[in-house]
Amino acid sequence: MKITALLRFAWRAGRTWFGRLPAPYKLTFSITSRCNLRCASCNIWNQKIDDELSTEEIDKFFRCNPDIYWLDLTGGEVMLRPDLPDILASAARHLPHLFQLHFPCNGTLPERTGRITESVVARGIPKVVVSVSMDGPPELHDELRGKHGTWDRAVETYKRIKGISGAEVYFGMTVTHKNLSRIVETVDALSESIPKFGPRDLHLNIAHDTFYYGHPDIVALDPQAVEQQLARFSRWRGVPTNPVLLLEWLYQRRVPEYLRTGKSPIRCQALSSSLFITSRGDVYPCTSYERKLGSLRETDYELSRIWDLECSKELALEIRNGRCPGCWTPCEAYQSIIAALPRKNAWIRGDLGKGM
Repeated sequence: MKITALLRFAWRAGRTWFGRLPAPYKLTFSITSRCNLRCASCNIWNQKIDDELSTEEIDKFFRCNPDIYWLDLTGGEVMLRPDLPDILASAARHLPHLFQLHFPCNGTLPERTGRITESVVARGIPKVVVSVSMDGPPELHDELRGKHGTWDRAVETYKRIKGISGAEVYFGMTVTHKNLSRIVETVDALSESIPKFGPRDLHLNIAHDTFYYGHPDIVALDPQAVEQQLARFSRWRGVPTNPVLLLEWLYQRRVPEYLRTGKSPIRCQALSSSLFITSRGDVYPCTSYERKLGSLRETDYELSRIWDLECSKELALEIRNGRCPGCWTPCEAYQSIIAALPRKNAWIRGDLGKGM
């Protein structure tokens, strides 16, 4: 079954090589703005929490839109939704093509996170991935997360999920000027607490100022310093040995270019193969571009009525041509990299995206 699901996913992803899809295969869906931390790189906890889609509304959305292959459920802190098990069950029940389900967490609720992960794996989704936020060695992580003891709980959460057969788990580190020079130290600290932990178990992304996650006081990163640190980290990780590590390698190679230009280094797939939905059901191209296209509540939860709008098609073309705010978040970068892979074998030469 997993092989069949993988082939279906590969076929769908491969269609992005030839243009805009008839429906998004990748969906980033924020199911809550609630958060129990006060992180330095995110201000979502400052948002007013009201009118979030109900369990029944989310169930109807999945029922009306079965062609989702790759689902990122995010927040806020997803574990704070009391109906999260029901939401995950609904996704498993109504999305027959779903290959990858990913949800991030801040690691503050180890028992609940482990229990929910175990239950969703049992539902047979081929690839269940959980990312646990990690901002640095213990003292720095707790400082940046705004609460003492979060590092210990994050480590406990990771260990619990690591012990669940059928689930994948890694630490996700958002790089800012405060932790850029401490990536190696972070891995060393984690390896002391987690058997067989290594640099391949830590995934890196860079902090962004986006409309949805608020406008934290993020100091601009120096492209040269970032390039040096990421090159050091890449050498430590070694040659990518699976598709996820390859995507990360390609993503990280383009981070300095994005920091220098402020634009996506390759053609973005927002509104061509993916989109973003807020916890209130509002539809946007991504978390960075504040161009609301519609509301699920206004279309009886049928996404096609928004995706097929002429204004959506025109905006997708503008985004592909770089006429958008520009970002390089994994939420948008990974599917964009996949769409760019066959173009002149550029990724092999290290020229991914040039001349596109």
